[in-house]
Amino acid sequence: MGYLPDWDGVVDPNQLALVTHVNYAFVIPNADGSLVEVANDAKLKSLVREAHAHGVKVLISVGGWGHERAFQTMATDALARTRFVSNIVAFAERFLLDGIDIDWEYPQAADTPAYNQLMKELRVVQTARQKLLTIAVVSYGGNAEGTSNEVLALCDFVNLMAYDGSPAADHSTLALAEESLMYWRNRGLPGEKINLGVPFYSRPGEIPFRKVIESAPDARNLDQTDVSGVINYYNGLPTMRAKTALARKLGNGIMIWHIGQDAAGDASLLRAIARESGQSVP
Repeated sequence: MGYLPDWDGVVDPNQLALVTHVNYAFVIPNADGSLVEVANDAKLKSLVREAHAHGVKVLISVGGWGHERAFQTMATDALARTRFVSNIVAFAERFLLDGIDIDWEYPQAADTPAYNQLMKELRVVQTARQKLLTIAVVSYGGNAEGTSNEVLALCDFVNLMAYDGSPAADHSTLALAEESLMYWRNRGLPGEKINLGVPFYSRPGEIPFRKVIESAPDARNLDQTDVSGVINYYNGLPTMRAKTALARKLGNGIMIWHIGQDAAGDASLLRAIARESGQSVP
């Protein structure tokens, strides 16, 4: 499951042959349940057309970092919540989408009742439409507690954002991936619902992988390298293969932020994931 944001990356048919789902990011909710008009709707239409031609499902991702207040206000108010559900479903139908991905970063304990109700209402509609409902969650810890087991049960997939750890060296280690998978499994989340999130970018520079590997001849096979005098941490090909094997063992699949940051040819992280998953990759 690869994310594709409206502001970066292109719709690449070669990548679509290696994924099963793409989440277009983001549609932004307002506190009153209305939506901010999607940016770059021509790109979304192109993505849906190309993805469906490859048998790939497309979901709209709602929210993202910095929009927690809008979620809190909207989900707490019954009228705004109903308006939001109606608006996001209408949006999904207008763009012929296969599902809705809620990216509320991150509901706190006080938000749990409202979050539960929002997801219940979305689940009813998505079940009737035979469409997917997914969420993105923090890797583990205190910020995960606002997502109840009730919400987890309502989802088709749960995408673990097992990256952006602090300090930068812990950005997205193999140990973090395993800890995240085990946290959610120990919460009772079935492995077949879990997608392990992996980054196609570095920290602290937030540099796309395709740019990171220009810094040194063997950078693609490492997890850190010097970029313009700053050590950047990321996932090279060996770690990405190891994470894919771990996800197959403890989860369902891999989630990528984001596929537009990948390198080409034999340096491609997506190709490494696909091969490790057992796909035939040219």
